[in-house]
Amino acid sequence: MAYAIARVKKLKRANIAGSAAHTSRQRETPNADPAKQNIRFIGNTDREEKLEDLVLAKIGQYEQKRKIRTDAVYCVEILLTASPSYFRPLDPSAAGYYEEERLADWLSATQQWLEKEYGDCAERTAVGDRIVRAELHLDEVTPHIHAYFVPLDENGQLRCNHFFDGRQKMRDFQESYFAAVQHLGLERGIRGSVAKHQDIKDFYRIVEEGKDLNSELTIAQMRAKAADRDRAVQSKSSMERTAKRLVQENETLRQRIKELEAQKEQLQQQVEQLSDLPLEDVAWHLGFDPDNSSDVGHTVVSGDKVKSSTLKGNDAESSVQGNRLRRSVAERTKRTAIGSYRCFLGGEHIIYINGSQWSHLAPDTQKTGAIAGAVNTQKTRASAANAQKIGNVTANTQTTSVSPDAITGTGAVALVKHINGCNFREAIAWLNDRFGEEGMQRAVTHYARQQAQMVIQEQEEPQFVPPVPDKSNWHLVHDYLTKKRRLPTELVQELYQRGWVYADDQENAVFLLRNLNGETKGAFLQGTRAEDNTFTGYAIGTKRSEGWFYLQWGGQPTDEIQKVVLLKSPLDVLSFAMLEVERHRGVPGGVPEERTMYMTVDSPRSLPVDLLQDIPEVVCAYDNDSAGDEMAGVVGELLPQATRVKPQAQNWHEESLVLLRWQQREREYQQQRQKQQRQRERKRESELEL
Repeated sequence: MAYAIARVKKLKRANIAGSAAHTSRQRETPNADPAKQNIRFIGNTDREEKLEDLVLAKIGQYEQKRKIRTDAVYCVEILLTASPSYFRPLDPSAAGYYEEERLADWLSATQQWLEKEYGDCAERTAVGDRIVRAELHLDEVTPHIHAYFVPLDENGQLRCNHFFDGRQKMRDFQESYFAAVQHLGLERGIRGSVAKHQDIKDFYRIVEEGKDLNSELTIAQMRAKAADRDRAVQSKSSMERTAKRLVQENETLRQRIKELEAQKEQLQQQVEQLSDLPLEDVAWHLGFDPDNSSDVGHTVVSGDKVKSSTLKGNDAESSVQGNRLRRSVAERTKRTAIGSYRCFLGGEHIIYINGSQWSHLAPDTQKTGAIAGAVNTQKTRASAANAQKIGNVTANTQTTSVSPDAITGTGAVALVKHINGCNFREAIAWLNDRFGEEGMQRAVTHYARQQAQMVIQEQEEPQFVPPVPDKSNWHLVHDYLTKKRRLPTELVQELYQRGWVYADDQENAVFLLRNLNGETKGAFLQGTRAEDNTFTGYAIGTKRSEGWFYLQWGGQPTDEIQKVVLLKSPLDVLSFAMLEVERHRGVPGGVPEERTMYMTVDSPRSLPVDLLQDIPEVVCAYDNDSAGDEMAGVVGELLPQATRVKPQAQNWHEESLVLLRWQQREREYQQQRQKQQRQRERKRESELEL
């Protein structure tokens, strides 16, 4: 086990020369091999230069606020090395030997640490270059470094205790060095253990004798080192796990950022596709140029003033004519609070553009109030909408209510139709020629959306019109429901009286679909004509997501619904309800205590989730097949409280037929018993008479 070793020795002024004489080999040093060369890697290599002069010169660079005491620490000798087992792992006892690659790695890491903590690279202070000399000694048993540090604080004041006073600062010092060389495989000494701190003599023992720190430790100290090593291993493992987790989280975040950027780009493309072509570009292709004249430019009529911008046109003649034209119009413009429009000139024509809105003044229409009408979008928009026609070539333009001479409109298609005097098809061809297919589609999409919005505003909401009842066919539908479907006559008659079931002119059974307020929203048609008629469908105009065929039973009519049974069709609702009635015949009162609704939901799209999510019990009573299981599974995902109930037969109609056949056999059996009983009674009466 190899350790990183760092010690300090405080030097007063009187001790500096002696320390320098030892480290620079100016006096005889025992155990030093004179044949080996030491390396001074920080400081001047001039052997005549005195260390004391370097220290005093460094201190003299900064004005000391207080007089330096005679016993003050002028310099700190920092001694750095590693266990012999690091430099020569194959044979730690081989004095003077070291592996060059390991030495180079250790020297590089140590020099970087010295420069970072105390030299020009020091981040914590503006006072740099405080290591005035540093030497690598290779002439003794173990390689080591002597570095001389002048303890100047961030203000240039000589304060050794600022760096090395107290156990915590010494611990921070050693932690810092350990962190710098940890990657080399070196370990730290005992941290916070019961072992005593080894002084500078132990450092020289390692250097001169080649013995590791733990060569003479007690059992307690060895255990403390082992525990410290275990803690370090655990801490390393924890940090590795944390680092791995952070890498995964960063990768997830980067992936999420990419997805969001892609979504943003897609949304931007969608927004661009839905937006109209810039009318300024369309106007330019139509032969108009922006007007920057001093009179109108950005025309804003507000309160009592008409504000204008400045002309920067190139054609002097057209500019003069345009200015004269605009002055005559502006002078007669009504004072109206309006928004900001930009003016475009094309010959004697004037177009004002504000976003997707435009207004046009032809030469023969520039009269009093024309500009006010051209730019007053709030008053013209409603009148323009009222005059629009939905057709192939009708232009989206309208004379303003303020002035019958100002023509206003919305969008690129309408502008092209108006200026070019063309129809819709010709305008599309023109836009495709000037802006390409993508630009043309943008303009057409905007035009279509605008037309659709106008239709929505003008057209009344469609109302469902139920199929016309045909009373002459009711007896046929009644027979189908009661004889073929075997539904109770009283139930069918009750539904007919309420108007929930009736016959149409095609002999279809019409089941009205209602919302929860009882309003009719559609109708379900069940074919009854012919023996094997399997026709089913919805009447035209049915709102399948807003209406259902349903019945309520049990509890009191004013009770809240506690249970909802979902079924495929109205016939399933009636068959299931009939079975429920039969099941409760033996129950006191003959009805369930909780209010129950039986309703048709044949698709997840028609499932009223908002209603059902607060119902305590939801039953999916669909057919006993894969389609029924699939529908029940979808409902279960949307409504966690939903449960699945299957008929024993294929569907609830067949289930009800099984029950009816059993009831028929039971009645026949009872009738046979009664007949036999009467026969026995008559036989006994005959025997008694004899």
